Amino acid sequence: MKKYLIITRTAVMMAIACILLSGCEKEEGKKNTRKLEGKWESAEGDVIDISGSSGVYTEINSPAARSAEENGFIAKGEEYIKDIKEAAQEIEDIWNMKYLDFDYDSETDETTDVDWKDGTIQQYDDDFFSLTGSNGDIIPFTRINSGSSSNDGEYDLNGLWHNQGYWEISISGSSGKITKFDGRSNYWKDFVEEGILDINTQVLRNIQYKGNRKWDCEHLEIDFDNGWYSHWEKITFELDPMNSYIFRLPTLYFERGGLGSHGVIPGKDPGEGPDDEDPDKTGSLAFYTFVDFGTIQVTLEGIGSGTITRPLSTSTTATCGAYGTLTFENVPYGIYSYNATCAQGKWSGTITFAHDCLTFRLSE
Repeated sequence: MKKYLIITRTAVMMAIACILLSGCEKEEGKKNTRKLEGKWESAEGDVIDISGSSGVYTEINSPAARSAEENGFIAKGEEYIKDIKEAAQEIEDIWNMKYLDFDYDSETDETTDVDWKDGTIQQYDDDFFSLTGSNGDIIPFTRINSGSSSNDGEYDLNGLWHNQGYWEISISGSSGKITKFDGRSNYWKDFVEEGILDINTQVLRNIQYKGNRKWDCEHLEIDFDNGWYSHWEKITFELDPMNSYIFRLPTLYFERGGLGSHGVIPGKDPGEGPDDEDPDKTGSLAFYTFVDFGTIQVTLEGIGSGTITRPLSTSTTATCGAYGTLTFENVPYGIYSYNATCAQGKWSGTITFAHDCLTFRLSE
């Protein structure tokens, strides 16, 4: 009887230890169903190749990592992540690991030291995971699919594109990165000051052509209503059916070509505001639509107002002064608010104007 009690107590103690250690039986945590193996790209453009229990650098693009490479701390082919182990958690697809943490000063753009720190990886779907560091920082990674391409042979996205008032991006293959900011505007400066965007920040990734002038991709979405925060969102964009040099992200239009002399690099060129640069230059701004909304009343702040009474044919290309457009002429370069109303709805917003001719479509 006494022997039986000793065995029972031992078994109970082992069971308690098993529960506390959370790993004696895999049922205590959910199994990981996804695989980390493959190439992954961070939000700042670093690429790592994960195989087995480690991930090595194949591309180094982020400011901190570039400085670390220049100072001899890291190199391509060396580990960024190591000791990857499946974690026993109530949430599936979580791994514990060690990662390289950079002692980086953004003001001097200098990495002075690197150290291995404990962190976790959580994979949310087959193509996305986040790395959470020991300090709570979160670094998102997206899987690089070998079939990604921005060029389908007929419509080639590779090259420079710009959005007036914001930034210039360079698209190459399946990725798009910021190359300059628009010196005629202050819109982008808060993003830079908050550390969300900078030169070489990746804003498009996993670009894949789907046919019919449409591409799937992920773009960097910035939330500043609930604190400055960026995350990747899957979207579909397409080239304008009438102007194949324009494509539209959820809230931004991009035109083919760079910003030229208007482009600035923070810290190297202070840039000038739209009221200070080319104050005597003027051009034409034409509003138009492809949809029959009836009469549309348009007001361009500080310039004037007018009406659009008919839509353009979808077989034509909008030009300044063309029949069916409302064209404001001799508009000084600058930033303008506009409002447009009709019986079916209204439009409003701002336009950064610095063109001989700029056409602006009121869409459904």
